[in-house]
Amino acid sequence: MNIIKGLVVIGILIAVICVGCSSAVPTKPIQQQPVQKSYNVEFIVTGTAPKAVIGFRCDNSGKDFVSEVQDIPWERKLSCRPGPGQNFTLSVTHRVDSPGSITCEIKVDGITGDSETLSAMKDGLSMVSCSVFP
Repeated sequence: MNIIKGLVVIGILIAVICVGCSSAVPTKPIQQQPVQKSYNVEFIVTGTAPKAVIGFRCDNSGKDFVSEVQDIPWERKLSCRPGPGQNFTLSVTHRVDSPGSITCEIKVDGITGDSETLSAMKDGLSMVSCSVFP
């Protein structure tokens, strides 16, 4: 009888230890949020046209920043944190009644990612845009 009681006690102890072990192991892997890297971004507009309307996107806020008519050359340096799959964009619209060319350029951490140039057309508006996926 003492042997049976001893085996029952050992069985209970093993069951308690095993239950404690299994509850210490997580059942789901812990998912970490990806860290959004910050980039130093330069939005640059140059050219022979005297003025242009400039718009750009820097981060994952979903807001585009559009300026009024700006003198050229124009530049903004910002620290940007895009969301997954988002890019940096710069668009420049130039009226034909002021002749000349416009160039947009985006530099990311000091390296030119995109640069585009467009000369004014004869009628209407000219637009040039740059885009960089970090």
